[in-house]
Amino acid sequence: MTVNPVASAGFERGAGEYERARPSYPAAVLDLLPSNGTIIDVAAGTGKLTRMLPGDVVAIEPVAAMRSIAATFAATVAGTAERLPLRDACADAVTVAQAFHWFDAPVALAEMARVLRPFGTLLLVWNERDKRVPWVIEMSRIIHAHDPNAYLHDIDWPSTIAASGLFTPVETVLVDNPQPGATRQLVVDRAASTSYIAAGPANVRDDVIREVTAVVADLEEPFDFPYVTQIFTCRRAC
Repeated sequence: MTVNPVASAGFERGAGEYERARPSYPAAVLDLLPSNGTIIDVAAGTGKLTRMLPGDVVAIEPVAAMRSIAATFAATVAGTAERLPLRDACADAVTVAQAFHWFDAPVALAEMARVLRPFGTLLLVWNERDKRVPWVIEMSRIIHAHDPNAYLHDIDWPSTIAASGLFTPVETVLVDNPQPGATRQLVVDRAASTSYIAAGPANVRDDVIREVTAVVADLEEPFDFPYVTQIFTCRRAC
């Protein structure tokens, strides 16, 4: 299974900006995971979630530039969600942070069920920009104007998981997760680290940087970058 070419190119080029600008995850994520055992962090990126996880952690990441950063925090293996390089029933939990929307969901869910032990935990998490805040709304409008896969933001993930027939009903948790100490440059880097911006034409990236810079020009530093974390969790059905 090959990686989406936009994701692969964008994250290869933008790994450094991704690491600098993307937020971490709230402690509430850990409350939904086993406190020990083996956790597989799929599409781990630069290890934003990986570095928080307890127990024996293995990070699976297909993009070399991202994987080299994640390797600082855990054992890393090249691989994709649709073909996990792991034996059957080897994990107590599988996590996916900020990445499940890139997967072939039915294939990936079957693979995750395969590597989970009976009643092992599946946890999907996204940090979403808090669109209750006016400048965040405008920043998001600028970024999404170039999004070739905007429909992915509207997918009902609990229904997608339920359709697999492999997991228990999904529990959904929402947590405010403001990123403190943000700067105007961090916001610009966050926009530039978006896969389809990083992978796109240089003039598009330059336009996005210019427009986002103008949006945040009057913000007094440092400030909180407002995020809301969306967590979906369930267990392998048997």
